Amino acid sequence: MKKVVTMMIVLSLLASVSYAQFNTGSKTASGTVSWSKNSYDGEDAGSLLMIAPSVGYFVMDNLSANVSLNMMTYSLDGESESITGFGIGAKYYMNNLYGGGSYNSLSWEDEDAMTSLLIEGGYLYGLNDNVFLDIGLDYLMGLGDNKSTTMTIGVGIATFF
Repeated sequence: MKKVVTMMIVLSLLASVSYAQFNTGSKTASGTVSWSKNSYDGEDAGSLLMIAPSVGYFVMDNLSANVSLNMMTYSLDGESESITGFGIGAKYYMNNLYGGGSYNSLSWEDEDAMTSLLIEGGYLYGLNDNVFLDIGLDYLMGLGDNKSTTMTIGVGIATFF
């Protein structure tokens, strides 16, 4: 009897896990809200609030090409400034896990644009057939004169259609 109950519990858990599979031609729309602490070339840490909507198109099964818009507010020593940017990249999905990267350009109010490389990974938790809770970890590494690095844990919503 104990083996039957254990087997039923295991089967119930396996049945409750949804696996994401995305076909060529599918589309995605998602958004993330994140908060992070970061430093620039060893200086004091500041905080960053980011809202980042994105869209994607699956160019092959489980591989999407993505475009994102990044709207941020950076605070340091009680002062804040706004930052806007865009990103172009790709993500690969395997079951409910994904990994990817993108090239990003950020523009401060009165300064030249800074470029960076984003490396990301995450987990999609199925809320229904097309909507997922997106829990991710991002590493943003500055390129060229941009010496900043940022590690971000974020939560968002992703839809696939």
